Amino acid sequence: MNERTEFQIIVGQDGKPAFVVVPYDQFRRMQSGFTPGTIPNGVVNLSFERGISVMAAWREHFCLT
Repeated sequence: MNERTEFQIIVGQDGKPAFVVVPYDQFRRMQSGFTPGTIPNGVVNLSFERGISVMAAWREHFCLT
């Protein structure tokens, strides 16, 4: 089940991504949870948006100091 899926990104008025359109079948598979070895979106967002390391993002995700 390694099919390539093209997502459509819709940008907001500020020019930043606001929405992603996902094919329905792909969405249903995504609802079942994360695949082992993947990184939760919240961790990726923390790292990217705040410019912190992935390790720091994991620590914050788990409320660790």
